[in-house]
Amino acid sequence: MGVQLAKWALSPDVAARGLSSTARLVLVAMCFTSQDRDTTTTEARLWWGGHESLMIQLAGDVPDDERERAALARRIKRAISELVEAGAIVLAEAPGRGRRATYRIESG
Repeated sequence: MGVQLAKWALSPDVAARGLSSTARLVLVAMCFTSQDRDTTTTEARLWWGGHESLMIQLAGDVPDDERERAALARRIKRAISELVEAGAIVLAEAPGRGRRATYRIESG
């Protein structure tokens, strides 16, 4: 669990980047599910949870209604793009067949 990463995500330095509230919430969710330190199996600051895990963290569940689900997916994609543009995260590994995208949290 990335408690130190989450503290960074909630810091004044990150607030000064002018992120939307959705982007900030997505960043905090990514930080909480990443590791603060390298482990024997996982590199620190990497997130690969996927959009559905973010849907659950933002909305409490994955919406059953296809329109609601699509709207929430668009919000998450915009938030991730915003985080990349702000330099808070970078794409570490592109998604591929059967593989989610992996992002590195750039916690300074």
